[in-house]
Amino acid sequence: MGHNAWSRLHRRRAWSRNRPASVGGTGPLGSPCPPARSSDPPRAASLLQTQPGLEPSIQEQEPASSLLDLHLTADRDVATVEGGVVLASALTGQARVTGTRRGMLILGMETADGAATAIEDFPLAKLCCSRFVAGARMKLWWQMPRWGSTSHDITPETQFLLLELEDGVYGVVLPLIDRRTFRGTLRYPRPDCRPGHEDHMVLRIESGDSDVCSECWDKAVLFAAGTDPYVLMEEAVIVAAECSGTAKPLRAKTLPPTLDSFGWCSWDSFYSTVSAQGLDDAVRGLRAQGTPPRWVVIDDGWQCTQVDAAYRDDPLKAFRRGNGEESSTNSRESFVEGEFEALELAARGIPAAGSAGAMLREVRSSLDPEGAPPIDAEMMALQKTGGLATGEEGRRGRHLWRRPFVISLTLDLLGYVGGRITGFFSFLLIMFYQNVVDPAPTGSWPARLWTWAALRSLREPLVQFMADSTNFTRRLTSVRANSKFSSPRARPEDVSSGAPADLASVVSHLRSVHGVAWVVCWHALSAYWSGVSWESPGMARYAPRLVYGAPTPGVAEVEPSAAWNPAVLGGVGWVGDMGALFEDMHAYLAAAPRATRCSWTSAATPAPASRSGT
Repeated sequence: MGHNAWSRLHRRRAWSRNRPASVGGTGPLGSPCPPARSSDPPRAASLLQTQPGLEPSIQEQEPASSLLDLHLTADRDVATVEGGVVLASALTGQARVTGTRRGMLILGMETADGAATAIEDFPLAKLCCSRFVAGARMKLWWQMPRWGSTSHDITPETQFLLLELEDGVYGVVLPLIDRRTFRGTLRYPRPDCRPGHEDHMVLRIESGDSDVCSECWDKAVLFAAGTDPYVLMEEAVIVAAECSGTAKPLRAKTLPPTLDSFGWCSWDSFYSTVSAQGLDDAVRGLRAQGTPPRWVVIDDGWQCTQVDAAYRDDPLKAFRRGNGEESSTNSRESFVEGEFEALELAARGIPAAGSAGAMLREVRSSLDPEGAPPIDAEMMALQKTGGLATGEEGRRGRHLWRRPFVISLTLDLLGYVGGRITGFFSFLLIMFYQNVVDPAPTGSWPARLWTWAALRSLREPLVQFMADSTNFTRRLTSVRANSKFSSPRARPEDVSSGAPADLASVVSHLRSVHGVAWVVCWHALSAYWSGVSWESPGMARYAPRLVYGAPTPGVAEVEPSAAWNPAVLGGVGWVGDMGALFEDMHAYLAAAPRATRCSWTSAATPAPASRSGT
C-alpha cells in the first residue's frame, strides 16, 4: 500500500485506535453551571479554570456534508431534523440541551434535588439502534471494543457508542469532560432505577475526588448523526475537542515521521533489565535479519529508581548487621534467588493477561530460555540495596571489607532458605488470588474479603512482595539515567556499579553504528510507577509528598485489583510542581543527540483529582 493511500486510511479510521471520548467540557454553552464546590477552595478553583479554544482554522472548518442535523422533539427524542431518524428516545427530564455544534447536540445534566455531588448516575435515554459498537474500558490502562443492540449491553466505563440506525444513518453518543474536572461514561441501566427507566442507558458523571462536587454540568454528553460512520466519528471528536479547548483532533496534529518507518521497543525483550549492551545486541540482531529499526523506544528500566528504605532489606537483616555492604548484597542475592525459585512455580501456571500475571511477568521471563534474559539475582540484589544508581550516589557506601568464609556461607545459606520460605508463602497467596479472587465477580465475598484484607492486615506483606518481585513500588531518585547506560557496552550487572551515566554516548552509538534516527525514553506522568522518592537527596528540591490514591467506583468495577494496586497500598510520591521536574528530565534527555522523550499517563491514574489533576 502506498504512503498516500495508507495515510488516508490511517486518518479515516483513526477513531478506531484512538480514544475519542473523555474530551470536552468548557466553552460558553447555555446557562453556565456554578463552580464546583470543594473543601479546598483554592485548589478546586484552579482545577476548574477554563482553557482557550482551538485555533480559528480548526473552529471555522465547514462541517462534512454527510453530517445530519439533530434536534430534540416534543416527545424528548433525539432525532435527525430530516427524516426523523431517532437515536435515543424518552430523554430524561434531568437532561437539557445546552448547545449545538455543526448540527450536533450537546446536553447538560443536573441533579434532581439540586444537591452537589462528586459522582452521580443519570438515566439518560433509550437507545434506538439495530446494533452498536462501543469503546469500553476493560482494565485500568486499556479499553476494547464491545458490541450490542440495547442499553443493557452497555458495559461500565464505556467511552463512546457508534450506533447503526435506519435508512443508512449512523449515530454517536460521546460522553464529555465538563470544566476539565468531571468526566462522563456510559453504562447499563441501574437495577434499582425508577419505574419507566428500566431501559434507559445510564450516564455517570464523576470528579474522582469526594471534595470536588457540583449539582449541574453544562457539557455532559454529545449526540451526533451522519451517513458516513468514519466521517461522523472524526467530526464528533473535533467538536468534543472544541468544547474542551485542551485537546486537538487528529487532523489538527502533525503526525511524527516515525509512523513512516519501522521501530522497536525494549519492553518485551528485556522488561526492566534493559541496558545499553542489550539495546546494541537487539538492534544488531534486527539488522542481521534485514529489518533495521529506524527508531528505538527505551522502555522501563533506564531511570534511577529505588524502593522505600523500609522495604529494601530481607528478613535476615538482623544477622547481617555490622557485616558491611557486601554482606547486604550477597545475602540479598541468595534471598532473591530462593524467593524467585519458589515464585517460578506460581508463574508457570498463571496466564500473563491476568492481574497476577502482570505482577509476575518479570519472573515469567526468567523461565523462557528462548526469550528475555533470565532474572539476574545479583542485579535484583543490587537494585534492592543500592538502587538503580549513577555516579557518586552509586559509589557511596560500597565497602571493600570481606567477611570470613564461614560467616559468608552461613548468611548466604540462611538468605536462600529464607527466600524459599518467603517465596513459598507468596506462592500460596498468589494461587489463592489467581483461582479464587481474580475470577470472582465484582462485589462477591472473595473480592470483598480480599479488598478488606489487602487494605489492612495484608497491606505490608503485599507491599513487601511488590517491592521484592516487581518495579511498581519503586520511585524516581534522579532525573539521570542509571549505570546500565554508562557506556554503549554497559550491561545489566552494572546497575549499581557507580559508573556515571552517559546516555548521550549510548544514543550516539545507536545512531552512528546502527543508523537509528530517533531514540525515545519512556517515563510515567508521575515520573515513575510510584512517583518520586522523598528519601532521595536528588529529589528534595521538588518537595515530594506521599499521596494515597483510590480507583473510581467504575474502574474498580471493571478491574477489582485496582483497589489494591501499588499506588493504593504504597502510595505515590507526588510533586506539586510536576512541570519543574519534567523540565529537568527533558532537558537531560535533550542533551543526548536526536533523543526524544515520551510520557505515559497511567501511573498517576489512582491519585485523587484534587491532588494530581487527573
